[in-house]
Amino acid sequence: MGRPKALLPWPGARTSVPGGLPDLTSGGTGGGAASAETPAEPATEPANELLDEPANEPPDEPPEEPPDEPVVRVLAKTLAAAGLSPVFVVLGHARREVAAALAGLPFPIEPVENPAWRSGMLSSVKAGIRAVSRRPEAQWALLTLVDQPFVTPALIRQLMEAVAAPTAPGALPPVAVAPADPVRRREGRFGHPVLLSRRLFPEILDERPRTPADEDRGARRVLARHRAATRLVPADARELVTLETPADYDRARRHPAASLPR
Repeated sequence: MGRPKALLPWPGARTSVPGGLPDLTSGGTGGGAASAETPAEPATEPANELLDEPANEPPDEPPEEPPDEPVVRVLAKTLAAAGLSPVFVVLGHARREVAAALAGLPFPIEPVENPAWRSGMLSSVKAGIRAVSRRPEAQWALLTLVDQPFVTPALIRQLMEAVAAPTAPGALPPVAVAPADPVRRREGRFGHPVLLSRRLFPEILDERPRTPADEDRGARRVLARHRAATRLVPADARELVTLETPADYDRARRHPAASLPR
């Protein structure tokens, strides 16, 4: 990308949910304005002059657009709006700037520093899982990429609800839940975010990449070994879009509905 993805400016949310968290599920409409009519004052000029008087009402001003926010802040709000707490943010490159971008949010943020971030994505996955594993009450962890601004609270809730769904006779209980649009499902692939059971934490932390490419695949090798116990949730392709290049970013901002996943 040529610059930290976490700090890419992204349009702010236009609506809100209780507690001040943004409703990124959909661009809902605002509430209607109520008005009370008052009795008219008696006319003090001839009727014909009143009819000829041009209207001097100011034109309606367009609603003020919310300011852009760093994409990491938008994503953190999405996770919190889905009911996840705390939100762990793994910091590597530009860690001070990314941490500053998260300041002032009205929900718990837990920064996790990854000194080995240069080695690849797997090191960041391990840093996040290690932090979550220190909380004995955490039985699942949601692994989210920072370059997915179209992820919605609704999709995250679907992943969490799938954990509690009944398991088909003869099927393994899920150790992971992942979203898949129709194309990915046909090709046997899935996207992010991925919900990971605590049962996978030790295996992820013990994962040793054999090649540099393995390091950049994150936890995919672990999930590949547990494909039969990975439950897929239907998703819209737009929600799974990742911003890999400047062209992806520009296209996503200009034509968000037309953005295509990789």
